[in-house]
Amino acid sequence: MSRYKNLIHELEQANAADRRTVAEHRVEAGRSLYEAGHELAINDATKETCDELEGVAERLEATERKMARIQEITTRVSEIKDEISRARREISRLENEVVPVFEQIGERAFELYRNNNYLENEYTDEFRDLVQRSNEISEIDREIEELENSGEDSSVLKRWVSGGRLALLRSRRSNKLEGLPKLYRKAGAALCETDFLATMNDTELNRIAEPFLAARRRIQQLENSIGELDQERERLRAELHEMDAEKRPSRTVATLEERVEELKARQNECYGKLADHVIESNAEPTEIPEGARTAIEEIGRLEAEQEKRQERISRLEAAIEAEQVAAEIERLEQRAATLRERLSEIQSEIEKADERIAETKQRHRQLLALRGSEDDL
Repeated sequence: MSRYKNLIHELEQANAADRRTVAEHRVEAGRSLYEAGHELAINDATKETCDELEGVAERLEATERKMARIQEITTRVSEIKDEISRARREISRLENEVVPVFEQIGERAFELYRNNNYLENEYTDEFRDLVQRSNEISEIDREIEELENSGEDSSVLKRWVSGGRLALLRSRRSNKLEGLPKLYRKAGAALCETDFLATMNDTELNRIAEPFLAARRRIQQLENSIGELDQERERLRAELHEMDAEKRPSRTVATLEERVEELKARQNECYGKLADHVIESNAEPTEIPEGARTAIEEIGRLEAEQEKRQERISRLEAAIEAEQVAAEIERLEQRAATLRERLSEIQSEIEKADERIAETKQRHRQLLALRGSEDDL
């Protein structure tokens, strides 16, 4: 019996595969007839189906277009985010790279400032710290010079005191000089925010400042680009908002994908109906376009194969049931034999019981005769 069941399972799987293929051929034939506008499929009898197909196609196109646009926007928004991040990283890199240049700019600018009297009343804020530091160094240099010049005419004690004072002043001068690069950088950075470079138009200063100017031009380009990207991102987000996809675009796309599948399934059902209509019309094969005709002929062949398999399945199921009935008959016969054997045993016991009853009744009568009347007891 298990062999029959295995065969039935194989046949049913083959039929299931054929049914899927038949469904595909129905869709193929219906689509071919519909797209060709063939009168066998497009007529008064199929008007409702054709109208539905037209509506489904429009909704399908609109849904796929919306879905594609959302995916396009989300991809572009992600790209914009990456582009802005790259631009900001480059700006940060450029800003760090020009920091050493500020020191050179500040040093050359201060030199020009000190050598051009007409600038004394201009850019005072930018040069204030450098002027103060320069004056402090000059004052220390003056004191050192005085001490060095007066050393030979002084007493030993005074020379000893002067030597200590000189060491202190030289240490202080060294500390002041060590702080100059920081002040040059501060002044250079501040001056680059003014018109000092353009006002001076100094060849050497321009050469020194060129890396900064190039970086500033590039930074401006990057900032302009970031602004444009921000504007583009806002426009795209507004478009997503109009499509109710701003917050969860991926979920919206998933919902649209489900809708597309539903519409395609309905579209295929309509194509299948058109194919069925043509098949049921018993049209001559020569009247059917070649693409649809091939599919319809294959449908007929596959359905015939399914019928053959189904007949064999019915026979196999009958064989299984026959085996089951035969087994049931054998079981019932065994049961009947058992019951008949028990019935024979019971009949023998009944006969023995009847004999015992008869003997007991005889004994009862004898005892009654021996007893006599109850009244005489």
